Amino acid sequence: MKKLNDISMKVFALVLLAGTLFISCSKDDDPVDTTPQLTVTSFSPATARENDTVTITGTGFNATNYTLNMVKFTTNRSAIVTSATETELKVLAPDCNNGPITVTVGEQSVTTTQNFTFNTDLPDPKLLSVVPESGYVGSEVNITGENFGADISAITVYFNDVEATEPELGGASNNTINVNVPEGLEPGEVTIKVVRGGYESNTWTYTVLEIPTSVKIVYWTSADGIYKGEINSDRVDISQLYSSIDPQGIEVDTEGGYIYWGNPSGKILRAAIGGTGEIQTLYDGVGYVVDIAVDRSLDKIFILCYDAETYAYEWIKSAALDGGSIETLYTLDQSIEETWVWSIKILQDDIYWTEENSKHVMKGSVNGSSEAVVLFDADDGLNDPKGIAIDEENNKIYIVDTNNSIGTIFSGSLNGGDLTTFVEADSENLINPNDAEIDLENNYLFWMNNTNSSTDGKVMRVTLDGSNVMEPLFGEIDKPFFFDLDIH
Repeated sequence: MKKLNDISMKVFALVLLAGTLFISCSKDDDPVDTTPQLTVTSFSPATARENDTVTITGTGFNATNYTLNMVKFTTNRSAIVTSATETELKVLAPDCNNGPITVTVGEQSVTTTQNFTFNTDLPDPKLLSVVPESGYVGSEVNITGENFGADISAITVYFNDVEATEPELGGASNNTINVNVPEGLEPGEVTIKVVRGGYESNTWTYTVLEIPTSVKIVYWTSADGIYKGEINSDRVDISQLYSSIDPQGIEVDTEGGYIYWGNPSGKILRAAIGGTGEIQTLYDGVGYVVDIAVDRSLDKIFILCYDAETYAYEWIKSAALDGGSIETLYTLDQSIEETWVWSIKILQDDIYWTEENSKHVMKGSVNGSSEAVVLFDADDGLNDPKGIAIDEENNKIYIVDTNNSIGTIFSGSLNGGDLTTFVEADSENLINPNDAEIDLENNYLFWMNNTNSSTDGKVMRVTLDGSNVMEPLFGEIDKPFFFDLDIH
């Protein structure tokens, strides 16, 4: 019996020891919560606009994956977290009401006792593009961007520290600003910025060009009318004189005080040179007008045109400057040879014109009495002759020619022959060149580049002294085909 009791006591001791060990091991296996306590001690700034950065300071933030920090403004507007450390969050303020900020990390959430105040002002203005990125003092600049607002009086545009006057808002959502390059800037690079009610935009680099010298007043056709460009000693001024749909050809009669032009509907129009008069229709039904030339000594206007219905014929016509009957001088039968007349010039008793498809530069008489003759053609190296300019003093004709959109300028005798290359093919300065004019007083030849873009048309010029220095004068012309110089 005693032996049995001894055995029972030993078994009881072993069970007691096993239980103690199990309980001890169970306590050691319980997980220890090491999650740091989430706190928010402050945020700054206390007032901000949409997308402004707000810094939240505290503890317990997830620095490993910043997207696991959930931040809401006024309990229901989620903010974008842009960065995180264990003690600091940077977030973009959402569009919200005034109220507290709540931060949630895992299963912990903390709401601030301090309220955030939402500033209803727009975010900082932002520049997305500047067109063009170079120009003269006085040239127009189009700025496209965001957050300009609807109040133009709150907007200031700076070129460096010089304020541009009279900015104009445009675009369906007020996302464009039109300004002119202000006076007082030296040639070279400047930075453009927009300030709206004290909020500044990013900057954009713009190059102020040196003002050219010895420039005549230039008139040109654009898709929406007649324009005038004038370069003075310190600025460039461009103005629209008349609104007219698709004008074709342009001639300035300084002595008579009129600008003449045509259009595809077969009209010959004129208006006062100053831009203040009414547009008069001198002739109607002359055919699709391509180009015109005015000769004050003959009191006539000469018209290059074609049959817009059948395209069977092209004509060179003449008419009185003040209206009257129209006379056909030359008829070109397209069924015999596709000519496609393009440009016309008058010199005393002679008419000169270009024929694009047949690659001809032609000569006839102002009364149509002499047979038209070919002065130059493809055998002389012409490919697509467009503009011509007459140098009576030196018995020369200049021809602006195009080959695969790249232009070359030739010069030759007014009677044909001696055709030489005056300016070699140039893909940067001679781009789809059209028309040509000459300024013998200042020794320049002009032409108009057409890049088939509504923003890239340019009036260009080159020196006639053989140095071949080329420079742009006016740019951003829509449908740039024809221009004229105010020579007086």
